[in-house]
Amino acid sequence: MNDSLTLLTAEELFFQISLKCCADGKIVSEEFALLRKIAALLKLDAAAANLIANRAAALYKKGELQNSVKADADSIYQQLLLNLCEDGVLDAEEDKVLQELKRIIGCNVANFKKVASGDDSKKIRLKPLLCSNCKGLLPLEKKEWVTCPYCGKKNNIPVSYIDAITVRATLDRRKSALYEIKDALGHIPTAFESGLAFLSDYMVFILFGLFFVFFQHYLNVLLFYPISIYFAKYRLQSFYEHASPFMLAFLKAAFLYMLLSIPFAFLYRIKRKVAVLGPLQVSLAAGAPSFPGGPATCNNCGAALSVGKDMHIVSCSYCETDNLVGMPEKWLQGARSRLTGTEKNLQKAVRNYKSETGLLKETLFCLAVLFAVYGAILSYFYYSEKTSHFLPPPGDEKHRQMVFIDRAVKPPFPMGEWQTINRGYAPASRDYADLFLYLTAGEKAELIWKPDEEFYRKQQQEIWFLRDKAIPELMQVKFFRTFLYTPQAKNIMRELESFEAMADKPFSFTAMVSGYYNFRIIFIEDLPSVQVKIDRLLSDP
Repeated sequence: MNDSLTLLTAEELFFQISLKCCADGKIVSEEFALLRKIAALLKLDAAAANLIANRAAALYKKGELQNSVKADADSIYQQLLLNLCEDGVLDAEEDKVLQELKRIIGCNVANFKKVASGDDSKKIRLKPLLCSNCKGLLPLEKKEWVTCPYCGKKNNIPVSYIDAITVRATLDRRKSALYEIKDALGHIPTAFESGLAFLSDYMVFILFGLFFVFFQHYLNVLLFYPISIYFAKYRLQSFYEHASPFMLAFLKAAFLYMLLSIPFAFLYRIKRKVAVLGPLQVSLAAGAPSFPGGPATCNNCGAALSVGKDMHIVSCSYCETDNLVGMPEKWLQGARSRLTGTEKNLQKAVRNYKSETGLLKETLFCLAVLFAVYGAILSYFYYSEKTSHFLPPPGDEKHRQMVFIDRAVKPPFPMGEWQTINRGYAPASRDYADLFLYLTAGEKAELIWKPDEEFYRKQQQEIWFLRDKAIPELMQVKFFRTFLYTPQAKNIMRELESFEAMADKPFSFTAMVSGYYNFRIIFIEDLPSVQVKIDRLLSDP
């Protein structure tokens, strides 16, 4: 025998009942009266019902009755109960008919089968029962007696109601989609979540933009300055010259993504969740008790609900409507005053909730693509800034062989060769000239200078008070690290040493990290032209 039962039409069901009544070869007056009542309850025409009953009797006379039986007594009673509950009212007359049929054909509700209804929305609805004493709404439970929650009187539950609960359990239906989000439904939004929900989408995007601008600037301090310390301390390299512009750009984009996109995506998800969940909670909320101190009531039929501990979703025992319980009435009143257009289509409401809260991964992915584009644009600007500098990148072997002039006002000259340095090497009419060279960590740079005697003699001939002055032999020289990243996110020159250099006497300086350094030659007032030789020395073993 099959484990599930296919529902019969009203005509076929009446025919099967007629066959049961004819099983003993006759239809007595009691059975005839019952068939007439069942035909009326199934809304069958009297003439059509007589034809069906006569057909059943004719089959008995031919000895073919057993061949036409398609349902046993248990299934017949089960299906009749399903039919009578469709209108949501199981009255006393129907209860009487059901019990009479149960007595005549004999059945056991424990043998009810699963019903392959093919419809998840099919429900068994019952009329709420009232207390015989105080007329309060009674909770429905699968037992013969139930105590009134208002006056304490015991009330009898009709047998057909208990049987209907049993039949309800046989319906092959999926659990309500609301149970998938029951924890979220039972959560009352905090003040922060409620405030966030009422922010417009435009305001969220504006806040995102403001935070982006703020962090875009200060992230240089928070991110790049520690990296510059790492380069100097552990790699013995200057941050500006050796850090890849592409690495810096995408690292900055990644940190901005983590600092902004992930938090804002979660906040936006909370905003949309509360915005969708609020109307759904108001729509599902159970009604207030009929009398103070009583149980919550169904939001559809008004029946009393049986609420267990820690339950958020309770299905009404009478109409099977899902109710949200445990929500404070004060919060519900405030929510109802703010929210309009509450969602009555629960399947659609659940789909909306899942749609609004299930796009977190997609949102984060889209923002990741956006920040990847931002990183690409930023890397272009970083690379352009670095390659447009007058000092060549460290990867170019040229940087090891030449001494470079500030802002390339003059072409570079080779190391180890004497070079005349005059005010033409000082851009913007400065009284000094910067000479740049690249040193690796531990290397020494040696500088030696001497006066431009030929130029000084010409000066003596033209300027009378210089004729008796000896050629100057002291010149101020400063030694700088060219690029030093500061906590203020700026690259500056940092002075390492300053001294009075004697003519024809070499002076050396040791590089602590690999990078560009520069000698600043401060011209003597009466001698704006000197000869300089800069050479590279290996560090001491």
